[in-house]
Amino acid sequence: GGGKRFPYPQYVWSPAGGWWCNPRNWKRNTALATVAVIGICMPAFYLSASREVRTAVIDV
Repeated sequence: GGGKRFPYPQYVWSPAGGWWCNPRNWKRNTALATVAVIGICMPAFYLSASREVRTAVIDV
């Protein structure tokens, strides 16, 4: 989708990988990044929940 690929300069460098990037081990890198984000967010959530103070009673 998005149209036909066009010729582009080979010397262009981009931190995102440039045009039509296909990095090596992208599945592994994505899995590691996902595990890292979850590993950081879950303890932060539990710490926040344990320190939470409610000033009003909530009827359920």
